[in-house]
Amino acid sequence: MQKILNHVHTANLKRLGGMLIVLLLALVPFHALFVVWGGSVVGRSELLSIWKELLIIFIVGLALAVSLPQVFRKGWREVLRQPSIVLVGLILLAGLLANLLNASYGMAFFVGIKTTAVPLVLFLAVQPFAHEISEHKLARIVLGSACVVAILALVQFFLVPTSFLASIGYGESTILPFQGVHPEFPFGRSFSTLGGPNQLGTYLIVPFAVALAAAVKARSRKSRLVASLLVTLFVTAAITTFSRSALIGFGVATAVVVLLAVPKKYRLLTVLVFLASAAVAALVMWGVLTNDNSTILDRFLVRGELTPSGVLGGDEGHIAAIVKGYATISMFPGGLGFGTAGPASFYAVRPLLTENWYLQIAIEIGLIGLALMLLLLAHIVRRVRQHGIHDPIRIGYAAAVLGIMVSALFLHSLADSTLAILLFGMGGLLYASRAPKGNQL
Repeated sequence: MQKILNHVHTANLKRLGGMLIVLLLALVPFHALFVVWGGSVVGRSELLSIWKELLIIFIVGLALAVSLPQVFRKGWREVLRQPSIVLVGLILLAGLLANLLNASYGMAFFVGIKTTAVPLVLFLAVQPFAHEISEHKLARIVLGSACVVAILALVQFFLVPTSFLASIGYGESTILPFQGVHPEFPFGRSFSTLGGPNQLGTYLIVPFAVALAAAVKARSRKSRLVASLLVTLFVTAAITTFSRSALIGFGVATAVVVLLAVPKKYRLLTVLVFLASAAVAALVMWGVLTNDNSTILDRFLVRGELTPSGVLGGDEGHIAAIVKGYATISMFPGGLGFGTAGPASFYAVRPLLTENWYLQIAIEIGLIGLALMLLLLAHIVRRVRQHGIHDPIRIGYAAAVLGIMVSALFLHSLADSTLAILLFGMGGLLYASRAPKGNQL
């Protein structure tokens, strides 16, 4: 009888955990809008901003309640044999040791924990509930929320005046209501419900890749048609962000989806076609940039002026930030600790933006920590693919990770908590489950 009661209790905990995960993944794309608008109403945006962390704490608590009895039965050795737990543990240890050795504490430390460490903990915490959320349901959650975000991006770009955004709380102390590309470029960049145009563009890589994989691999004609319409919607919304790094990520994700979808005997040919296309695109862009006549396209490609000595203008700061990042790593190869680089460092005495997520992670947790982080991401993608090589959401997830990893060369991509929570939350669910026979889309 006791065993039956324990089973019912565990089943209820798993059901509750699954519900909270669905809530988190469905609502997290609207976090920035909620905090800005809610903050303008109640006047305490910092209290509203921690809702997702509180939800993650509940999920972690439920995960421990479900998992610890099994750990006590099987022993800790069984836990330590799981590569994902070992890798996450070593990454967290590397960051905390760097903080300890460099006495890097304060508000920046806690914000760094929130942006870098919490998504990794979430990745582990969602795994006991993986079988509560089917892949079909997960795809609907991700694509449904993304549809609303993308539609609002188009509405913002074509219809919403800047004054309206300012009236609901957007401004210099929150998120600028108008973010342009270039003084000669008359359009404002869309950011929809995200924290900025680059964040929106990078976030859209995830639903785009999933929708593209479904458009190629879904079983029914209706599903392929709907997925194709979603691909069009997400691409159009991404274009309105004018985010160069995000559009590069879209291209990489497209190449990966196509490469994984075609039969093996055609993959080498597919790679050659993509390489040739990339070379042609690079030549065309170089021709545009070196042309004496100024065009909208070259204003989009380079935020500033090309001169014989380099770039002057907006992109000049990007280059300087990357150089400074490399210099910092050369001086502190063991890292400085969580919150010492990236957006979290705005809360430190000396903010350090590197305009490159890899440099940020290396500065925070050291070169060894960066290597462990990359190993974890590679392990997640490999495991997700192994558990369902023909499943659209798994193909889309793998393509999204690779696309975001390329965009991270130019942005602090995964320092955006919305994207990090979505990516590692999805990764944990797909990592701990196997695709059913025959894809569900």
